[in-house]
Amino acid sequence: MRTEFTIASHFVGKTAVVREIYDELLTHLGEIGPVHVEPKQTSIHLNNVSACAGVAARKTVLLLNIKSDHHQEIKLEKVADIDHELIAWLRAGYKLSA
Repeated sequence: MRTEFTIASHFVGKTAVVREIYDELLTHLGEIGPVHVEPKQTSIHLNNVSACAGVAARKTVLLLNIKSDHHQEIKLEKVADIDHELIAWLRAGYKLSA
């Protein structure tokens, strides 16, 4: 039996701010270009042609991995953590995933 994972299932038991961060992140990515969301068992892939970023919801934070030429894992604790520098990194990851 194949288990289907949903966006909502990733946020069960998490604080409300974790979902708010995720939603804000998607808003900014959507301004860069089309994003296809792919929920997996332990994370959510955010795809252009290939994965440009991935997120993992934890109880009080959202872990963000951005596609780059080196590993970038960022712990987002509040919506304000999504700043101009982070958006520039997302834009670069989006271009790499084209």
